[in-house]
Amino acid sequence: MTPRVIAPTQAAIEPTEAPPTATPSATAPPATSAVPVATPIPPAATITAGPQSTLPPTAVSSGGPASPTPFPTLSVATPSARVQGATLPITINIDSTYPRNGPDWSAGPVGRMLKWSSYTAIARDSTASWVLVQDGSSRVWLHGSMFKVVGELTVLPVNAQGFSPGVLPLSRVAGGLPAIPDRAYGLFSQAVAAGRDGGMVTVIGDCNSEWQVYFGRYANGGYSLSASGAGGLAGVSARFAKSFYRASLATHGSFNAAAALDPTWSDPGQCKGGESPLECEIRVSNASIVIIALGTGDTFTWQGFEGSLRAILDRAIAARTLPILMTKADDLESQQGGAPPGFINNVIRAVGAQYGVPVIDLWQATRGLTDRGLAPEVREDAARGIIDLGAQRFHLNDDGMNARIVLTLQTLSAIAR
Repeated sequence: MTPRVIAPTQAAIEPTEAPPTATPSATAPPATSAVPVATPIPPAATITAGPQSTLPPTAVSSGGPASPTPFPTLSVATPSARVQGATLPITINIDSTYPRNGPDWSAGPVGRMLKWSSYTAIARDSTASWVLVQDGSSRVWLHGSMFKVVGELTVLPVNAQGFSPGVLPLSRVAGGLPAIPDRAYGLFSQAVAAGRDGGMVTVIGDCNSEWQVYFGRYANGGYSLSASGAGGLAGVSARFAKSFYRASLATHGSFNAAAALDPTWSDPGQCKGGESPLECEIRVSNASIVIIALGTGDTFTWQGFEGSLRAILDRAIAARTLPILMTKADDLESQQGGAPPGFINNVIRAVGAQYGVPVIDLWQATRGLTDRGLAPEVREDAARGIIDLGAQRFHLNDDGMNARIVLTLQTLSAIAR
């Protein structure tokens, strides 16, 4: 049986995935969600920094991130690899792909896999067109056009219903839970009183907040509450269920904080003239809660991050919503951009405390996770071939995606009590 698809109400584009003869399609989601509407997503671009903040600098904590332990060297399947039992090594050979919850292009996406990442294929469908792949705590389906393999797929056992969601116990991410300031409860109550939807939360974010790897992963069954011992979150999950069927108009892979305020990035089909992605998404979604998960895209524009973050918070609060901030699992601005260690996360924490809004500390929550919640990152060098970037990672892995989901649900549960 092909798993039921839950598609976003703003469909994300997957240009690198669809095979020449098949375009992913979607069946209608449950009655609680709206019919999908196609949304053009701006092409990838280099975002320049917005105006430098003229506000007084905010004091940030002097403590940077803990010294990282070395990442394991990236393993890439080579022609010398051999089939071992009923499994095969595979290596992703396109820029990125979204694994599915079933062996079909219409099945729901539940994550992301990056080029040159290696996995173990443990089963296949009856036609050997799709393989079941072990990805951390998950077992997901991947089409044969998305990877290279050493060996014949027909040696794998047939298992048409082998999908298994991710598992991450609450205890493993307890350090990332936010304190809920009194002001947050007041902002939420004011949002609902002003007519905002008390069961709608949306996200303003970058690549790690894209629908397939965050809200959509959860909507399509990519994280299991029951298996993770988080069954107590079923109630808040039901309350905000329609939120998970929606892909935000203010989330794009190339976003930095300034882009969320820039009307250039707004969808002309759904946004008003001069309306920023942030303002457009709040208006269209009518969300009462806005998760702001930015910073990875500010690797080289980190000097202007605080000013843009403050402007985002000011506009979100003025629009009668409760903003929730989230730190990030990477430290790219330090690794690549010349910033002090932990600069952006420290700004997020300090600004959140000053504004009296919750801060989900994903950085802290991921310190004890596999590879600190980050997937392997590579680049291709003409002289040296494929180079593992090691600590310069920023896309979330299976554990990291699960951590964002469960921390979000726990925070919503604490607020919407």
